[in-house]
Amino acid sequence: MAATSRRASQNALLHSQFETIHPFLDGNGRLGRLLLIFFLVMRDTLGVPLLYLSTHLERNRQDHYESLQAIREAGEDYLGAAIALRTPNALSLVALICENPVVTTKSIETRLGVSRPTALRLLRRMVECEMRLPNDGRVG
Repeated sequence: MAATSRRASQNALLHSQFETIHPFLDGNGRLGRLLLIFFLVMRDTLGVPLLYLSTHLERNRQDHYESLQAIREAGEDYLGAAIALRTPNALSLVALICENPVVTTKSIETRLGVSRPTALRLLRRMVECEMRLPNDGRVG
């Protein structure tokens, strides 16, 4: 279950990043939807590319656009909080969150090579900077 949740988060991040850079004059939406499917196939989450998202996204266009904008704004919040803290660990945490939006104190300890108290302090300081955490907002 955790792997599926992680892939869904990675897929959402991939989609939002592609849609944000909008690299082509035409076809960004179609290519973005194809990337969603191909990512799932490449990660063995979907056996064959038979998932059709266009109808769902078209029906929920406004919600989709609002979600993409919220992700863009949250990314700005992460970077702003890291800069405000003026610590290399904060920038490393932002990179970790961008790689995997669901973090725990244990994952921060392991990936950043810090102690549990340091991981907790870092998370609390980011919350104090009004950084929205991607889980339910709890630190710990």
